[in-house]
Amino acid sequence: MLCVLPSSITKLYNLQTLKLRGCRVLKILPRELRKLVNLRHLDISGCSSLTCMPPGMSQLRHLKVLALKGLSEVEYMESSSINSGDDDELVFFPSLENLKLKNMPKLKGWWKSSSESEESETPHAPKLSRLDIYGCPELTTVPLFPGLQELYLEDFNEALGPIMRETTHGLSSSSVSNNNHKEDQGRQGRLREVTTDNVGYLTSLPIHSFHDLSDLRIRFDWKVEELKTGEVGEVFRSGRLSSLRSLVIHNCHNLKSISGRGVWDQFTALESLLLIYLPELELEDEDDVSNNKSTEEGCINNNNEGSDAEMPWRYLAPTLRSLFLESLPKVVKLPRGIGCLSSLHSLEIKDCDNLESLTPLIGGLSSLQSLTIDCCSNLKRMPEEMRHLTSLTKLRIRRCSPVLMKDCENKNGANWSNIQHIPNIDLF
Repeated sequence: MLCVLPSSITKLYNLQTLKLRGCRVLKILPRELRKLVNLRHLDISGCSSLTCMPPGMSQLRHLKVLALKGLSEVEYMESSSINSGDDDELVFFPSLENLKLKNMPKLKGWWKSSSESEESETPHAPKLSRLDIYGCPELTTVPLFPGLQELYLEDFNEALGPIMRETTHGLSSSSVSNNNHKEDQGRQGRLREVTTDNVGYLTSLPIHSFHDLSDLRIRFDWKVEELKTGEVGEVFRSGRLSSLRSLVIHNCHNLKSISGRGVWDQFTALESLLLIYLPELELEDEDDVSNNKSTEEGCINNNNEGSDAEMPWRYLAPTLRSLFLESLPKVVKLPRGIGCLSSLHSLEIKDCDNLESLTPLIGGLSSLQSLTIDCCSNLKRMPEEMRHLTSLTKLRIRRCSPVLMKDCENKNGANWSNIQHIPNIDLF
């Protein structure tokens, strides 16, 4: 069994990929590992006896991908900080593009000892575009990442916030300062994708770092109950998400409402919305269209001064193309406001066991092309307004109630006349 990685490996000067996986008794890596000057990809996973990395590893000048996973005994990656006397030495992994730190429960920081220093002296990884931190609850210090575009944070320490605030501010302000170099600005300091289990944490990042954010996934955030108050409300109401194209809210067990004044009117580009396994979520029917107004009137009137609910549907009408609803046990009927989504192309409803009816205003989905209903055992009827969906070309009904399935299959059934105009009907 491999306990010590032989130092002779450092003579493989042309080595580009090194993977050490599942070496549970490996305790020591060669001190001269930094001599692997052509190394591009380093993956150290499941080496649970390792307690530290070799000195100077962060000076691997051509390393592009670094994945460190399951190093359960590592507290610090290196014993001392980079010498702050030389600007060149402040560069941390000068070519690194992708850094993954996963399941390292004792990891506290990159350097074991470092003096308190100014932000300008903090080492930085200039080319890093993706950062994954998962299962590192003690980690509080990381280098700066001036080109960060993809950020994945789950099971992390909120004290990481100030470091990330400096990181994002540093990477953005340098590009914003020169208005004549828009191309350079687009390459630096602009997050594109964020996945997190603590959406409130995003308030620690400055607003300008979100200007190009297109994809946000909120997963396993069990603290969030609504989107309109507190730190979560600040994220949704501050303009940070105005460029968002895709929003996924998944496994947020305490989320009860997605309504709220000022939450959704800033979503001017959202094309895809996925709400998945939200056991407490109720899709309230409190929009204008619930006040005996027509779908068209309710969607056009955006000045509902009497309601604090402000459901998202009317604000999303111009841009939303895809809506996916899965495992929402408290949803008994679709809110009437969904009928506002005149640009919607695809609607999929899955594992909503208590869903009993689709909104009669479904006829307002004038652009709908595909409708899928899967495992909705209490849904027994397609509304008559389905006849107005002249753009609908695909209807899939899977594993639903026998009554619904039978009536849709039988040309003399109660549902057949409402769906017979659809060219492709898939029932099973």
